[in-house]
Amino acid sequence: MLVVNDLLTQQTMPAWSDISLKLYKDFSIQYLLKRCFEYHLVNGLIINVEFKEWAMKHLWAIQHIDSSIDKKLLFTEIDNGLEISTFMADSRKRKKILHYKDRVRMFACIYYIMKSGNLFYVENCTIAGTRIRVNYIRSKIISGKGVNVGMRLEDGAYVPLTMLIDTATNPYKTVDKLHPQKVFKLFIKEDGKVIEEIYYNKYWGKKKKNPVTIHKKVPNCFRADTYSEKLKRAKVRNRQR
Repeated sequence: MLVVNDLLTQQTMPAWSDISLKLYKDFSIQYLLKRCFEYHLVNGLIINVEFKEWAMKHLWAIQHIDSSIDKKLLFTEIDNGLEISTFMADSRKRKKILHYKDRVRMFACIYYIMKSGNLFYVENCTIAGTRIRVNYIRSKIISGKGVNVGMRLEDGAYVPLTMLIDTATNPYKTVDKLHPQKVFKLFIKEDGKVIEEIYYNKYWGKKKKNPVTIHKKVPNCFRADTYSEKLKRAKVRNRQR
């Protein structure tokens, strides 16, 4: 069984026996809900990402497994004994949780995704082929599968509130047509203070001296090619070497 601090560095999808709803709740309270992930983009934008307790019901796919659970009372339900085994004991809910098994287990890697995943802008806030509305996606390949954390603007910050899993046969399905955003640094803050700084690829350009915080659609002039177009160009370059 994983412990809370393990989730700060978990990089592979765990087994059922390694996780629990109590583990997820404790990790959220001790770390996620206290911290702000401040992404500084090459184009000068700053994206502030904050986790919210009410959004955990969606991140963990609980709304699909048992919609009767109030999103504001999920942590209370866990304190009162709600667990993964609770769903497994009910044939109808067992079928649903097994359908979302990867999504539930991949949450154990959420911190790793927020620190090292790729950032994508979702044009018109809608993921193609779904009714899901998000502004940005933080994406990472984990255990061969594409894990995509959708974030939507809520009360001045971008809140992670969904997780889409792409199969190993097509791990880039969700982000294939999206516009990648170049992040050159990430500040992780707690109580307004920077507790960790992460700097990414230097070749993405010089840092902006006066970046601006923005909570609206990215202007057309800032949009990069879609992810599929980038992959095609990379393949051409590899063949030319």
